[in-house]
Amino acid sequence: MRKKCLNIGCGWDTKKSNIKESWVNIDVARLPCVDIVKNMDTDRLPFKTSSVDYVYCKWAFEHFSNWQHALQEMVRVTKPSGVIHLILPYGYCKQDCLFHKTQGYHETTFNKLDADLGRHYYTKFHVKTLKIKRNAYGMARFIPFKGLFCRFFNNVYCEIEYFLRPQKGKIKRKRGVL
Repeated sequence: MRKKCLNIGCGWDTKKSNIKESWVNIDVARLPCVDIVKNMDTDRLPFKTSSVDYVYCKWAFEHFSNWQHALQEMVRVTKPSGVIHLILPYGYCKQDCLFHKTQGYHETTFNKLDADLGRHYYTKFHVKTLKIKRNAYGMARFIPFKGLFCRFFNNVYCEIEYFLRPQKGKIKRKRGVL
């Protein structure tokens, strides 16, 4: 059976369907290669709940002004066993970093945001962080101790990838935690 995959915010970087994957390219711009035109800040995705296996969003999530709605829609359409794969530009500058865009966070992990998403009074959806990967390009690939080096110099990493799994149904809370 073919996996149903979404390429959100694709622009001209569209994905082609093959034997294993059926890709749907979604963007706000009416380009010839875009399959569905939707504004992720306000529109609902035209898919049934829990019907998509994989959601891919490369260098577009940071442009959503209503990131909660966009992520909520991604979580809604993704199967409980599915994956949401976000790739964002990495840096400390305000326009590049997801955490400055969302809640003024400073560093490199989705853990703080993941913890906040686990609290029902912040959002209507929940995600579990499966993996976080930082990517360096060019000469930065050869710098040893990138994590430590990144504390002193800006933009050692060019992008950061988040692999998220939607948490469907009732979320169990730990005793004593909001």
